[in-house]
Amino acid sequence: MISSIAELIADRLGTMPAGERRAAQTLIANYPMIGLKTVAEFSAAAGVSSPTILRFVARLGFQNYPEFQSSLQDELAAQLQSPATRTLNPPSPGGTASPMLEATLDNMRETFRHLSDRQLADIAARLADRRGKTFLIGGRFTVPL
Repeated sequence: MISSIAELIADRLGTMPAGERRAAQTLIANYPMIGLKTVAEFSAAAGVSSPTILRFVARLGFQNYPEFQSSLQDELAAQLQSPATRTLNPPSPGGTASPMLEATLDNMRETFRHLSDRQLADIAARLADRRGKTFLIGGRFTVPL
């Protein structure tokens, strides 16, 4: 399931014409702020025309630019919700875990679903090797490991 515009872009980038790819790359590089600007400002930053931005937004499945911006604003609001607020959410029906904990567990299950037993054993061996160093690097689009 695609849960963010960034994931939607990653999923559809290969099908986009060059101008829309430039718009996508500009949005990803300045996520989500450039998408909250006007169409004219977004198009100037991407070096494409305003109609190209509107086609890009339509390709992502939005009816219009305000709908696209509203979705970005919703994502931003969810990201800005404080960890304290997220942990205070009531337990889910039929369970005892908070939605935040359930989401973390789902992310972990999804990560392990993509790893073979061999890969998992190799990862564990490398992490257990005290001679090596382990670096975890995150950026704007960091996802749970």
